[in-house]
Amino acid sequence: MPARFSAVVTDIRLDSREHGVALWQILLDHTEFSVEENLGRLTARSVSGAVLVAMVERVVQDSDGQLWHVTKKPLPVGTIVECEVDGASDSDPDPK
Repeated sequence: MPARFSAVVTDIRLDSREHGVALWQILLDHTEFSVEENLGRLTARSVSGAVLVAMVERVVQDSDGQLWHVTKKPLPVGTIVECEVDGASDSDPDPK
């Protein structure tokens, strides 16, 4: 069963840009994602009710130990997100 939690976006930075497609690194105030369990989604809802789902492509750890969530959609600092961790990454030959 996927883990679910709420968090707030505290920082965002460009991860990479190739062929006009940008990937963004998003830092949350806390996370249940890990480098090993890195697939899932971040869902943001605006005051008007609009929903934006940013799929987590992978999670990277920086030299300070912070975990950054890599997505194709940027989420502004201060955005409250509902998070869902799906489990083991694609590279796991035996997902549980």
